Amino acid sequence: MVTVNILNTNGKDVRFSASFGIWTQSIDRDALTKELQKNGLSEDEVIYLRMEADEINIAWGSQFASFPNLKSVEFIAHNTIRLNCYNFKGSAIRTVKLSAKELCFNDGAFCDSEALESVICCGNISDGQHGGLTEMLFGNCPHLRAVFGTYRGTKVMPCVFTNCPSLEKPLDLYVKNLGYRTFMDCTGLKHIHLHNGLIELGYSAFKNCSSLEDIYIPDTVTFLGTESFAGCKRLKSIHLPKSLSGIPSGTFADCSELVKVFLSDEITEIGTEAFKGCSSLHRPWFPEKLEAIGARAFQGCSSLERVFLPDNISEIGEDAFSDCGKLIIQGNSGTYAERYAKENHLVFVAK
Repeated sequence: MVTVNILNTNGKDVRFSASFGIWTQSIDRDALTKELQKNGLSEDEVIYLRMEADEINIAWGSQFASFPNLKSVEFIAHNTIRLNCYNFKGSAIRTVKLSAKELCFNDGAFCDSEALESVICCGNISDGQHGGLTEMLFGNCPHLRAVFGTYRGTKVMPCVFTNCPSLEKPLDLYVKNLGYRTFMDCTGLKHIHLHNGLIELGYSAFKNCSSLEDIYIPDTVTFLGTESFAGCKRLKSIHLPKSLSGIPSGTFADCSELVKVFLSDEITEIGTEAFKGCSSLHRPWFPEKLEAIGARAFQGCSSLERVFLPDNISEIGEDAFSDCGKLIIQGNSGTYAERYAKENHLVFVAK
């Protein structure tokens, strides 16, 4: 049995028990509406809904869209809560609280929840069908500000918070892999803590997080996907882990306030358009092992004044330093750096 508490628009607290939702069937809109009618209530009277049972399983798709005044829901289970896809799409729900030993989410469980502002997860969040935090879990929630709780697992599937422009406090993630586009277009995200143990950031993981001011990438990270931080316009400095051997294509493209970047001694390659449009970047330090700089890697970095190109460099792509009007190339005489400067009509100063 499920115990249901409902607060209606008249301030009346209604409590009843129902037989839906345990093991053999899911709680869905029709079943809930039927139980409301038994107790003399209509969907438009409900402003708060609380359910408690051993197991709670909410059926797939827009189950609360017909409750125009429902602002808050709370689900409490002694064992498991399972939310299927698009449960809150089209609803007026602003807050969701979940309490159980185990919380199970199908892909897109909160996706497209237009009114949702906060989610509280009390309990162990389990892996989804693909072995990680489920895909598009909170995607396209325009007013979502905070998700309280912790996920501990191997990986985050793609697009978990994609296009959540109001997000300030995401779920705390202890994982080895962040999937592609995890936080893409989260334009309100200013700070985030990435924990030790993280190994991979998928492509475009933080793309267009235009309010992100600082981020520390732990030294356990060995792989950055392309365009990981592209469009992070307020990012001023970044620490890159010692284990990286290259900067992928477009990693920091259009990070217009990026002033400092610390490249590890193991970096051998800077990819195509890696720092394109970083108009505030002043004097990047290139490690001795650096061998190649990709095409347009520093195009439009108008604040670049001096760069020292180490002796190991043997390849610089087309327009790597175009539109860098103040640039002076430094290097040792007789090296590729000197030849490159002369061929591209740049000032060269021998060290």
